[in-house]
Amino acid sequence: MFRAYAFKNTQSVAVVYPHNDNLIFQVYIRAYSLSKLPFANWNTFCIWRVNNIKNYPMSAVKSSIIALLFMCSYTLQAQISVEVSESVSAMSLGDRTGYAVTIPRSTEKNAAKAFRSWIIEKQKKADINESAKHELRVTNFAYGPLGSAPVNVYFQFNEGKDGVIVVGYFEVNGTFVSTATNPDAVAGCKQFMTHFAYRMEKLAIAENLDAEKKALEKRNDEQAGLEKQQKALNDKIADCEETIAKAKDDLKTNAGDQETKQQEIKYQSKKVSEVEDALKVYDNY
Repeated sequence: MFRAYAFKNTQSVAVVYPHNDNLIFQVYIRAYSLSKLPFANWNTFCIWRVNNIKNYPMSAVKSSIIALLFMCSYTLQAQISVEVSESVSAMSLGDRTGYAVTIPRSTEKNAAKAFRSWIIEKQKKADINESAKHELRVTNFAYGPLGSAPVNVYFQFNEGKDGVIVVGYFEVNGTFVSTATNPDAVAGCKQFMTHFAYRMEKLAIAENLDAEKKALEKRNDEQAGLEKQQKALNDKIADCEETIAKAKDDLKTNAGDQETKQQEIKYQSKKVSEVEDALKVYDNY
């Protein structure tokens, strides 16, 4: 029985030999795809088994891993689930109500860069400045879900080991949106943060797509190399078959030549005997 395990800390799937648990190989995939496997368990439990197979060939193991990764890829079709939480926290203007999302597998630098480009896509001449360390401010930003009044958006980035916590503070008509001050605008703030999380996920998937395309290109190159090797081997076999066929013809010719030569040897041996007999006549002289 082969076993496959999911490991949360390394974001990987490992396949091991039966009985002695020697690692065959370990496959690393994105955490968001592995976490959505319907049979995954982060407590290092067996998530996949190949039963009743003895002397399982390596090619079959590899095929099974490829099938497992295909199952993982299907989970990428749905949008990620984003949780936006409202809380009061410190920012450049003091304690204010903000809306936080966690961006996994990202850095402050990448998130801030993505935020700038995302805002400029929405408003080409957006006024974006650094309002404090780890904080960006967009002044007089137009965002329909928050109404017709311009909005000042403050984005704070808090990087940790698991990613970046991004907190958005939304100032409308001099007041920061919160459930207490402006409950009708809360949904718009949460939508804004959710859409930013989607943008970050989109960038992560695009980066992963580039990596997968490079991997595909590498495999195509390897396949081309194998096809070239196959042609060379077939050509070698053809040359060998031609050499063998010629050698077989040469054997037939050789057999005929030997038969002729045996007749010549027999005839010549007779001639030698005749000459020896003629020589014996003169033994006493």
